[in-house]
Amino acid sequence: MTERETKQILAVLEAAYPNFYRGETPDGLKRAVQLWSAMFADDAYSDVSAAVTALIASRSETFPPVIGEVKRKMYTITHQDEQTGAEAWALVRRAIGRSSYYAREEWAKLPDDVRKVVTPEQLRAWAMDEDFSEPVVMSHFIRAYRERSERERDYSLMPSATRAALEQSEQKRLEG
Repeated sequence: MTERETKQILAVLEAAYPNFYRGETPDGLKRAVQLWSAMFADDAYSDVSAAVTALIASRSETFPPVIGEVKRKMYTITHQDEQTGAEAWALVRRAIGRSSYYAREEWAKLPDDVRKVVTPEQLRAWAMDEDFSEPVVMSHFIRAYRERSERERDYSLMPSATRAALEQSEQKRLEG
């Protein structure tokens, strides 16, 4: 999103929440534009605008949404087709059924996000476990799936410059 587009977004927020912006100094507005421009540099104006509009329409607070709230709403709008933990578990449960002999093949059929939470060895172990307790395993899987999804979502919401800095820091940590 460009600085001009950022100003348009902030103008909408100012119109929707006039009491919040009353008395704001030009210097304060300039800093807000700089911050919002940096935080949404990688995002399309249409996505940010849709998220802001949805938040204005659905919130009852008397103050404008914060950047993180807008980012999360954007993610929700642009990732409507994401699986729930229960939907992911249904795929895993089906894979377990054939995993006594075909765990690798069944694992390979799972979507990427599910494969990050379960291994072929887990599928085989669950398939062969005589004391397999589906409610317990399902609960653990859904929690792990949700946590991984939330971590990936939060990471994806960061500006690319922040992600690059984190990756560089991690690389340095691994090297020495």
